[in-house]
Amino acid sequence: MKCMYLEKYKIFELVLILITAALLFFPLTGAAVERVTDRTISDAVEDEILLDPAVSHERIDVGTDEGIVTLTGSVDNLLAKERAARIAETVKGVRAVVNRINVLPPLLKTDSEIKDDALYALNNDSATESFEIKLSVDDGEVILTGTVDSWPERTLAEKVVKGVSGVRGVRNELMVDYRDSRPDDQIKAEILRRVPEWESGFTGRWKRSRSRCRSA
Repeated sequence: MKCMYLEKYKIFELVLILITAALLFFPLTGAAVERVTDRTISDAVEDEILLDPAVSHERIDVGTDEGIVTLTGSVDNLLAKERAARIAETVKGVRAVVNRINVLPPLLKTDSEIKDDALYALNNDSATESFEIKLSVDDGEVILTGTVDSWPERTLAEKVVKGVSGVRGVRNELMVDYRDSRPDDQIKAEILRRVPEWESGFTGRWKRSRSRCRSA
């Protein structure tokens, strides 16, 4: 009886080996084989940049080597440069992003002109017009000083300035003055509430990139 059991077990084991070998060498007909190559990654990144109105895709070149994406070319402002890198990072198969995009405005500006434009942008943005912000410019780099009421305000002020043509860098030295203190549990609850919103936006972009890689 024992010998019969061992014999059946060996036959079963042999069948499993044969089935596994057949699946490896002869994939099932109609099964979708997804293959992500450097070319499909570059194409997906270019498609995502093309769909984003904040980035001038005509002046950006995308190259990929073993999953490492290199962005070159030029854009009008620092915000567009950073945006292009974030878009590339969301594409499936991307292992790293090297951002070599240059910030080159259509017209060269002096530090004084950049300062005037940055102040105008802050004062004419409904979300930042009331902020107590001072700024200076050194060789295209804007230095923000002063105080704001919250961390989102600090981040928003930096974002507004990065969108100004000619700004090549931003040093954010704004201080946050919390006039109304909040308990830790309230801060934690707000963070947990906002995390799903960020995840849903990221997942949506990732799914679109994945579908483009499949169709390539």
